[in-house]
Amino acid sequence: MSAINSQVGAIHAPQISFAVACYNAGPFLRDAVESALNQRGVDGEVLIVDDGSCDGSLEEARAMAAADPRVRVFQTPQNGGPAAARNIAMEEMRGEWFAVLDSDDLIDPDRSARLLEIAAREGADMIADNMIVFGEGIEAHPFLTDSKV
Repeated sequence: MSAINSQVGAIHAPQISFAVACYNAGPFLRDAVESALNQRGVDGEVLIVDDGSCDGSLEEARAMAAADPRVRVFQTPQNGGPAAARNIAMEEMRGEWFAVLDSDDLIDPDRSARLLEIAAREGADMIADNMIVFGEGIEAHPFLTDSKV
């Protein structure tokens, strides 16, 4: 294969593939996806896997994908739960790292860069951190109270 032909159809590999399992997440989906797309210093893609939503989530996901090539949309053949949706995302991911993002969660803009830096420094194959619990009527607080990260 010539050098010219090897460039045709080449797919850019992002650093992180964010898997968003989506089931009737209409009110939250856009904010969750935008928080992944707005990671500072990190090249990522968002894989939204609709798991049989009936609230317009799939249409919202498709609109986001039409507006931003970093967003790709898939569907489960039938409602199978978040694990089935994440398995599809794992099969379709292009990134070096796989990250789970629930469709009603948000990511701090510097979180991914911070985790990738720690992973590189430590030579890690996997990395996790503590999440912040928040919501209507809930004061934001770390999920794990004895966390070092």
